[in-house]
Amino acid sequence: MRKLNKKAILAFNLFGLLVLVTIGVFAFVVMRVAAEGKSTYAIAAESIIYDKNNFPITTTVEGKIVRAIDGNYYLKLDGQEDYNLGNTTAAYETGNGVLKLYGKGYQVFQDGRVSRLAEETQVSDFAATAFYKLADRKYLVIGSSIRSIDDLLSAEKYLFVVINKTGNAHLMNDQLNVKTVEPVMLVCGNMQFDVANETLLIEDRTIDLTKIFGTTNQYSMLPEPGEEGEDYEMPDELIIRGGKGGRGGKGGAGGVGGRGGTGGIGGVGGTGGKGGTGGTGGAGGEGGAGGAGGVGIAGGQSSGAFELRKSLSLRGIMTKVTSLVVDYFVFDPGGAYGTVFLEAAPTVYADEAEKEAKTVRVVVSIDDTRATIYGLNPGTSYLVSLGYRTYDSTEDYIVDMVKVQTAEIATLISVKKLTSDKVYFNLKLDSEYIIDGGEIVLLADGTEVDSEDIDVAEAISSNGWSSSLSYDTGTVLELKLQDIVYNGQPVTLKTASVTIMNTTSSAVGDTNPSVHSGGGSYCSSGSSGKSGSSDDSDEEEEKPEEPDEPEEQEEPEEQEEPEEQQEPGESEEPDEPET
Repeated sequence: MRKLNKKAILAFNLFGLLVLVTIGVFAFVVMRVAAEGKSTYAIAAESIIYDKNNFPITTTVEGKIVRAIDGNYYLKLDGQEDYNLGNTTAAYETGNGVLKLYGKGYQVFQDGRVSRLAEETQVSDFAATAFYKLADRKYLVIGSSIRSIDDLLSAEKYLFVVINKTGNAHLMNDQLNVKTVEPVMLVCGNMQFDVANETLLIEDRTIDLTKIFGTTNQYSMLPEPGEEGEDYEMPDELIIRGGKGGRGGKGGAGGVGGRGGTGGIGGVGGTGGKGGTGGTGGAGGEGGAGGAGGVGIAGGQSSGAFELRKSLSLRGIMTKVTSLVVDYFVFDPGGAYGTVFLEAAPTVYADEAEKEAKTVRVVVSIDDTRATIYGLNPGTSYLVSLGYRTYDSTEDYIVDMVKVQTAEIATLISVKKLTSDKVYFNLKLDSEYIIDGGEIVLLADGTEVDSEDIDVAEAISSNGWSSSLSYDTGTVLELKLQDIVYNGQPVTLKTASVTIMNTTSSAVGDTNPSVHSGGGSYCSSGSSGKSGSSDDSDEEEEKPEEPDEPEEQEEPEEQEEPEEQQEPGESEEPDEPET
């Protein structure tokens, strides 16, 4: 066997060391990435979570937020696809009143200091004023009272502020979802937040928030009003008068009388003649004529007619299921706008004919500041325009527009009690999207075994509609809605269903009814939906107690519920099952 020399042995040792270092670095990177990807946080039911497009997601069951290897957070709910929440997100748990922040961000203190946030930050004290920058052009204001400096907007507890590149803002919390179309100043405690310029004013201190994360806001680059072309702004009243005539000149002085001639030499003894009388002075010249008066503008009148200043703009939009509440401003003292209108046009359509058919226009009063656009589809994106048409023209002039989406439909089914032959349930429907009718069906192992027409009047009430459906046997039971009709047209809600794992004596293959009698494992869910779409619903698992008598059928007790009407897009926690 050939014997290796020292140089070969050294080369082999170096190669082996290099391989070990490479493997160690690779293992370290893999372990770190895996550790970051395993960041998992529990989310309570009835939480509002914001996705990467700042769209609120309302959950009806418990879930979890997971940070993936790509650095983004994802919301995971049983039976549903994962929601991408972006690299920073927030969740507000309405049940316990806790706001949770995830991802990189900074808290800005009143003395100008900043502190980096942990990967999960919980806020429960909303009485103390606090300010956070969560990402580029994304902020969070905490305080008992948050309002705009003109008092047109107000919020409580917390307010997310997402700024677009032109300085307008999207303002959100659990009660408010508004987009502004002009710069706004927010006030909270002793802080003032200049949204468009991204500056925070605290007493006599000004904090430049663009120094944190930087900014892509281009508002400061926009030209100031009047900068382009330096248009002259006419005053409220302008009068141009002609000049006064000139004063006449003074008359000239009279001429000096001529000297008398020298007397001739008298004759001897004769007397010289008298001197001649001087001539009369000439008359003074007449005064000059006054100058002509100046010519006024607009046809030479002494007072000129001109166009008065006017203004027309959108102030904010509140989204509902089938309507939009729009705040606007009109200033038109001269009546130049003629007819002012709001228009909501769909952003997705097959052709111009469909777009025109689904566009809704409302003529508004210049004396009001708020109007509602009705007849819209739920969960649909619209382009809202504010414009006018003059009295002598049929052409539309659009002066402001913003893109918004109507709210989703709130639907909730909850199981009250499960016996060996009946399922007792409660159904709540959105009071802002009143359907014409439909039915709720019960499926046993995938086969329809019973159904009942929905009592719409009861279902949209605050207590909902309670009833029951019967079955003979089945291991997996499911309640779901079908044949829903709205405005005379069939529609499909996002599936609101209840899946029940039957453990009563009527379960298929049950050989010991006394063990499972009177109870069952089931999942209740509430979800939001829109016309023409179908998704998996949220599910919540609960296990009721087992009663002593398996075959007993009890009517569900009436649960007292709060009188407050449920807001669209929110869902209520299902009642505990009765046995």
